[in-house]
Amino acid sequence: MDLSLFSLEGKTALVTGVSRGLGQAMAIALARAGADIVGVGLRGMGDTQALVEAEGRRTYEIRADLSQRNAAERVAKEALAAFGKVDILVNNAGIYRDQLMPFVEQSSQLWRRKMEINVLGMMYLTQEVLPQMIERRYGKIVNIASVAGVYGLR
Repeated sequence: MDLSLFSLEGKTALVTGVSRGLGQAMAIALARAGADIVGVGLRGMGDTQALVEAEGRRTYEIRADLSQRNAAERVAKEALAAFGKVDILVNNAGIYRDQLMPFVEQSSQLWRRKMEINVLGMMYLTQEVLPQMIERRYGKIVNIASVAGVYGLR
C-alpha cells in the first residue's frame, strides 16, 4: 500500500488531552504520518512529547484548562505563533470522573464541570482555530466523544 497518500508532511496538528490515552496515540500517529504536533493538556504533554519527537517531528506544549474561553484563545494564539497555522484540530480533551457513579447521585457541580470541558471546551477551541482554517480554505477538525454519551449508567 502506498502510504504517501496519507502523508501529513508539512501539516500541523493541535491535539487536546494529549498526555495519555487516545490523545497520546493520535498525536503519535499524526506525527508518524508527518505532522508537527501542538499538544494541549492540563499537565502538558507528558511522555507524548518525547514519543512524538522520536518520530522526527516538532512539538510545542501548551498547558491549559480548555473549559475557559480565555484559555482557548491563548492556545490558538500560541499554536499559530509556534507553527504559523493549524491544519488539523483534534478535540479530544474530556473528563470521565465519577462516570461509574449513578446519574441520580451526581452533583450539579460535577455535571457542570463535565459539560465545561467536554462540550464547551471543544466549542471554544474550535471557534478560535476555525477562522484561520476558513481563511486558508483548508482544515480538518476531529471531535472525539466517549461511549458514555450513548450508554448511560442507571
